[in-house]
Amino acid sequence: MWAYLEHVAQSQYPPRNTTVSHQLDEKYDLWEFIKGDVRVVFFYDEGKTIVLTHGFLKGGQDTPQGEILRGRRSVIAYRRAKREQNLHFVEEP
Repeated sequence: MWAYLEHVAQSQYPPRNTTVSHQLDEKYDLWEFIKGDVRVVFFYDEGKTIVLTHGFLKGGQDTPQGEILRGRRSVIAYRRAKREQNLHFVEEP
C-alpha cells in the first residue's frame, strides 16, 4: 500500500488504474485505494499532496455510504483548518 501511495503521489492526477483506486465522490473529490478487502479513503490537496482520511475493511460490493460521509467530513474539516491556518501535522519516525 505504501509503495502504491508513493507511486500515485509521483504520478499524474487522477490515478488511472481503477483496479487499485477509483473515485468515490466527485463533488468532494474523494478517492479510494484498494488492496484486497482493505480500503483507504483519500483526497488531493495542492500539487500532488495526498491526504488520507481513514481506512476500513470492505464487506460488500459497494462502498458503504457511511464511509463516504466520513470522508466528506474529513475533507470539510481539513479545508476549514487549512483556511484558518490551523493545520497540525504529526510526523512519525
